[in-house]
Amino acid sequence: MNINKIKLELQRQLQDSIYNCFSIHYSDFGVQRNHKEGYGDFSSTVAFSLNKLLKKPPMEIANNIESESNNNKQNKYRLEAVAPGFLNLYLPKDWKFNVIKEIQNRTGNNNLINHVLLESDGQYVSFKKEVLYIAHRTQWVLEVFQKEGVGLYPIRVEDIKLPIEEILINQMIYWDELTGDKELDKEKLKQCYLDIIESFWKYHNSVVLRNLEETQRNLLLNIFLAIKNIMMY
Repeated sequence: MNINKIKLELQRQLQDSIYNCFSIHYSDFGVQRNHKEGYGDFSSTVAFSLNKLLKKPPMEIANNIESESNNNKQNKYRLEAVAPGFLNLYLPKDWKFNVIKEIQNRTGNNNLINHVLLESDGQYVSFKKEVLYIAHRTQWVLEVFQKEGVGLYPIRVEDIKLPIEEILINQMIYWDELTGDKELDKEKLKQCYLDIIESFWKYHNSVVLRNLEETQRNLLLNIFLAIKNIMMY
């Protein structure tokens, strides 16, 4: 499931909680992804927009929604009301890996990256060469291990040992978020590519493939498959 689908699903579940709390159908709000630790994986300011409609303080509204939502076993997140009325949503720890799986299943055609890199202030040629090299490098590594009968299995939270692995996963999720926006922010997307390229080489140069134990190797191959698709998208 990609970031946009997750946002829509969380918004739908919040709409249900709002209806259960206040008996109104309300959809004029959004859900945003948080990029800072300690503020939930996603958040919403819906309590502030409901303030005028319900004539109640945002914090009271947020507390009511929190209580109803957390008592609903169908919801797959934990909701936290924070003063003065923010709602922070915490998803199961493996939610990011589902996004990585979505990226792995994408079909690349270079249309997006060509569109972005054409506006790279004269850096197009060198930038494009590096992108293509990483795409081919990751593809080659994947093919080598595939020929040896090494398959992929899902990433687990406990498999992540290196800070650079978590950094790369977060950068790829941000890429998914940017490419899913209705209005493409080319500057942010270009910077996202640069960040992924830099992190890829730090990761690539910090490990010796043949010395990795099974879970580390599986994590690396999962990351490489997602990066390959990003560089070819």
